[in-house]
Amino acid sequence: MHKQPRHVTSVGLWSAPVLAVQSLYLRMRRSLQPDARRLDEGVVPGPGSPPFRLAVVGESTAVGVSVEGSSGGIAEAIATQLRDQLGRQVEWTVRRAHGSTVQFLRHHIIPQVADDHDLVVLLAGVSDAIGGESLTDWGIDISAAIQDLAVRNRHVLVAGLPRLEDFPQLPSPLSEFLDRRARDMDAETRRIAAHSDNVTFSSSRHMAPLTPEMFARDGMHLTSAGYAAWAATLVATYFSAPRTVAQF
Repeated sequence: MHKQPRHVTSVGLWSAPVLAVQSLYLRMRRSLQPDARRLDEGVVPGPGSPPFRLAVVGESTAVGVSVEGSSGGIAEAIATQLRDQLGRQVEWTVRRAHGSTVQFLRHHIIPQVADDHDLVVLLAGVSDAIGGESLTDWGIDISAAIQDLAVRNRHVLVAGLPRLEDFPQLPSPLSEFLDRRARDMDAETRRIAAHSDNVTFSSSRHMAPLTPEMFARDGMHLTSAGYAAWAATLVATYFSAPRTVAQF
């Protein structure tokens, strides 16, 4: 059956910034490609057993676009910090699609995620915010994505959107407009996550402000230092969740 196109933010007062955002979004998709050297799985050695199983699912942040070398990007950063706190070996995998919306992740990437992970980290929303996804459609798709992961894995940690006003590539007032969209999307995600016992929402706004040095040359993706700072916030949120404490 033919699928109807998604509703994008209506033209009007915000038509100029929305069109500018969509133009930037298309340029990003064309100019940035996933680095073939990025790892999709790995192990952070540790003394304890059994191994802790981690999966990271998402858009270009999960891909590790802009990170130099052949590291696992934010997935490896999260795994390393989990190992340090748990004293256990951490086995991590990444399932990702560069520039993908949460709708694409829901239908094409999340079904590839294996069951029974100790933790799944979901990184999504920047492409949706930049692409003009409506809040209604965002809520439908992020809810379905979260529930699919939650019923098959021990815990799901949903990362909130970073402060888009910090992104060097986004000029003012466009960055403020996008950041308001991101806040609204975060509020909807937080509401959805609160209905599941094994889902935790992690606000990226608890991080210290992202500095220009934490961004790659494209002004839209983080460096290793930026991903490490974000990973620290995610891991801290995971261990502070009351429902997590009983697992260890």
